[in-house]
Amino acid sequence: MRLLHWSYFLALEEDLLQLARYVEFSNANFKAYSIEMAHLLLASSSESDVLLKMICNVYDPKKSMGSIPYFYIFLRGFSS
Repeated sequence: MRLLHWSYFLALEEDLLQLARYVEFSNANFKAYSIEMAHLLLASSSESDVLLKMICNVYDPKKSMGSIPYFYIFLRGFSS
């Protein structure tokens, strides 16, 4: 399972590096937008959500994985 997430991370990283060939990452380009940028933002956010929920499940497997539960777990510092 871990290899799948790592492979997906590497694919997203490759897409980001490809994007950087066309749009320089600088303050001057903060207003730039594209479908590819939206795709990368949504895909990376979604993958982060999945991984954080998996971390929370390892920490507390009995807790319901509802809407963004990891925020509360990380906020209270993994204390009960």
